[in-house]
Amino acid sequence: MYFDDLVLVRISCERYQIQQQEYATSGSCPLALWSVDSEFIPEEYWQLTPGTPVFFVCELDGRDYVVGGGFYSRWVALSIEDTWLRFGVRTGSTTIEGLRAEVEERGGASMLNVAIISSSFMFTKAQCKLLNPEMYAPYKEQRLALLHTSDPFCLYLKKVVQGMRKQELDALGQDWPGLYYSASHGKSSEDQGVFFAKVMSAYNFGCAITGTRAYVALDVAHIQPLFNKRFQSVRNGLVLRADVHRLFSQGLISAFYRNEREVEIVVSDTVHAIGAEDYLQYHGKLMQLPLNEKLWPHPGHLDWHYHHCFEHWLYSDDGHHI
Repeated sequence: MYFDDLVLVRISCERYQIQQQEYATSGSCPLALWSVDSEFIPEEYWQLTPGTPVFFVCELDGRDYVVGGGFYSRWVALSIEDTWLRFGVRTGSTTIEGLRAEVEERGGASMLNVAIISSSFMFTKAQCKLLNPEMYAPYKEQRLALLHTSDPFCLYLKKVVQGMRKQELDALGQDWPGLYYSASHGKSSEDQGVFFAKVMSAYNFGCAITGTRAYVALDVAHIQPLFNKRFQSVRNGLVLRADVHRLFSQGLISAFYRNEREVEIVVSDTVHAIGAEDYLQYHGKLMQLPLNEKLWPHPGHLDWHYHHCFEHWLYSDDGHHI
């Protein structure tokens, strides 16, 4: 198996809509392509080289398009429950009941074979790349299609689709981070510098969750994305250790006001599914707040994070927690 090979995966319109919406909001993140044991998968797919491009194909308005993709990482065996906890709507289902129903439709299983697709990217409908019907015809009836570099169609697709992705990478300098992140980092560097200094000072240069005071390991996090300068307030910021900041931004950690004077930290049970159980030590503990009560986190911002960001990958498309 060569790195320059390419895998085409046919997905449903429903899955495309779910993944595109999640991508727009949360940015590039690992996706789960899964199968049950009763489904035959040729040996060459089990031997894919990490980094192999994977493009998603979907039929839209009667024609086939490349609608997104990513890069193969590895196969793992997971229970249905762990698959859902780890990937949620990134499995292509909006609820765990929907995932279970699809598993039954495809033969039933208690364990799933999950291919993890990293550095995912999705195109809007206007951006999707129309496939040449004649070139795609040999693969049209296949749910999975492996194209080799000796196939001109493979070379053409990689050049066009990766060129489209490169435009985004060149513009952003990174994979798409999602609307919430972009909103929080879309202000001028001057505004960010002032915000950083004020929040660091308010929290006395210490992580609000772990208490860490190693300055080089500390970040300033926005609680709620800022869409105007009203959100560029110390009460919308926290000092967090870099790894905790990442988990907070990804929705694995949040906090809420237990009462008027205490903020309780909450850690998602889904950390078990990603091997991050160490962070459970902070669950139920109190956040370390600034001495100046006027600089404490605004309840509205924490409420937004808890209800809209915490465990967001387990949300249905109507915004309700599963």
